[in-house]
Amino acid sequence: MKRTLLCIAILFLGFNKAFPGVYQNLLEANKLYENGRFNQAITIYEDILNKGYPNPALYYNLANAYFRTKQIGKAVLFYERAFRLSPRDEDIRFNLKYVRAFVKEEQSEKGFLFQLLVKVYHFLTLNELTLLTCFLYFSLSIVLTIRLFQKKTLVGGLSIFLAATLLLSGFWLSLKIYQEQIKDEAIILQESTAFSGPGEDYLANFSVPEGKKVIILQKREGWFEIGLLKEGLKGWIKKDMIEKI
Repeated sequence: MKRTLLCIAILFLGFNKAFPGVYQNLLEANKLYENGRFNQAITIYEDILNKGYPNPALYYNLANAYFRTKQIGKAVLFYERAFRLSPRDEDIRFNLKYVRAFVKEEQSEKGFLFQLLVKVYHFLTLNELTLLTCFLYFSLSIVLTIRLFQKKTLVGGLSIFLAATLLLSGFWLSLKIYQEQIKDEAIILQESTAFSGPGEDYLANFSVPEGKKVIILQKREGWFEIGLLKEGLKGWIKKDMIEKI
């Protein structure tokens, strides 16, 4: 699957005028990775992304390189970014789950129903879900317009079905927007101490493990206040110890 993702990335980049240079950079980075020169590969992958080529394949390859250099926080970060763009890719899902096992935190077992709901929730990307919701909205509008002129049972039943599906899709989309655009989720890049205020002169509250997913609550002069929902904790850490997904 990794090779397939890379081919998709190359095809995507081919529509850009800068493709020849980017293509060569991709080949060079992949060769460096295969030869075990992971830090050099990371530099090139990062450079491609910084030029405006976000792509699940690039995120995935970059996460693999960071994992090889034992930078768990960065690996989790880029697997998370790849997962948001390609949630149905089994390699991304597997590697993200695998690397999370290296995060120093308590792992709780989830029931089958909960895991199923999580898989369903992540089945569509934010863009795909937006398109689906728009399609359902326009379809319902057309059916309701037809119903004004034709009082048929079939049309009435279809309108009810579309309305119910639209409500479900809209709720699903709202959750996605909240998670990915409103709620500032981030990854801890290095094991850090969270303080009671924005500065090291404040009381140390707790330690946050590398690779931990947190929520950014507020920002203040080089410091972020973070929240850990499951643990019910919040505290301040340095800005350079954290990066938004």
